[in-house]
Amino acid sequence: MKSIAHLFLAACALMLPHIGLAQVAPAQFNSVKDIIATVPRQSIIALQGGGKRAEPAAIQASEFLKTTAVTKVASLRIRVLKVERAPGVAHAWRILAADETVRAAATSILVKLIAYFSEAQTAAVAKVKTGEQITVVGKMSRCDLTSVNKLELHIDLDETVIQ
Repeated sequence: MKSIAHLFLAACALMLPHIGLAQVAPAQFNSVKDIIATVPRQSIIALQGGGKRAEPAAIQASEFLKTTAVTKVASLRIRVLKVERAPGVAHAWRILAADETVRAAATSILVKLIAYFSEAQTAAVAKVKTGEQITVVGKMSRCDLTSVNKLELHIDLDETVIQ
């Protein structure tokens, strides 16, 4: 009996890397607005107008997002801009989402999202077409605000799966 349990656990351990974290863990964020909502309202208000004036507030908000959002699982609905092979060796594929604008505290924030997929997700990624709306679930490896010309939220999802 003990050997059967060990075989079962070994089989499960072999399957986990192919399942991906995103399928195992429940999503902690279900929209971009949920992610932005973790930033204090006063920080969002300080970002109004963008540009150099908002740069210190963007740095402060980015530091906050690094502690509250990065490494968390997000389930986000996106419109596909481009599907391509990912550069480098860490990921097999990536999907670039079409830019979207989200409003928070009377501030417009341009959202730029890239979802990275493993080789195990090749079949699912191959079915995706440009312009299609899909839901992606993955662990955030990057979530920060920049304020060079416009206020932009950059999100990178790793270990992503398509739902």
